Amino acid sequence: FRFNTIPIGNEASKSQYVCAYLVAVANLLKFKVRPEKNVSGPNGHGPVDFAFVSIQTSKVVGITEVKDKDFLQGVAQNAVQCESALSNNNKRIFGIITDSEKWFFLECSLDNEGKPKFKLSKPMVVVYGDEDMEDRVKKVLGHIAWLLEEAQGLDEPKDENPKD
Repeated sequence: FRFNTIPIGNEASKSQYVCAYLVAVANLLKFKVRPEKNVSGPNGHGPVDFAFVSIQTSKVVGITEVKDKDFLQGVAQNAVQCESALSNNNKRIFGIITDSEKWFFLECSLDNEGKPKFKLSKPMVVVYGDEDMEDRVKKVLGHIAWLLEEAQGLDEPKDENPKD
C-alpha cells in the first residue's frame, strides 16, 4: 500500500509525523520523548517542541524543533535551545530541525574555553510517496538512533577507579 501524496500542510500535522519518528527510535533505546518540555538556561527558557530525555539520568540529551517554513529561524531557535540545555551539566547535546521532510541534525558542545560550538549537518530528505521513501526514512531513523547512542555513551557513569 503506497500513498501517492501525503498532505502535510501545517506545523501541527508535521509535528505528528516527526513525533512518530522520535518515539520509534526512543522506544528502542533508554529515552523518553517529551513534547513541550521546558528547557532553561542563561540565554532563555521555555518549551521546546520535543525533547529526548534519558530514562537513567532524566537529562535532556536532544531537542527537536519542528518548522513549517523558515529553516534558518529553526536552526537559530534550536541552537539557543541546545545551548540552554547544555548549560545544565551536559557535555554535548543534539538538535534536530525538521519539517518532517527535510531533516537537519545539530551538535552542540563546549570548546576548550567553555564556549558553545555547533556543527550542522547537510539535510536528509524524505519524499513521501516516492519509491525510495522507505530507504530515506530508514536513514533518518538510523541517524536519530546513532545520535541517541552517542548521547547514551556520554550519559553512562565513568568508572573512576578501574580494577586491574
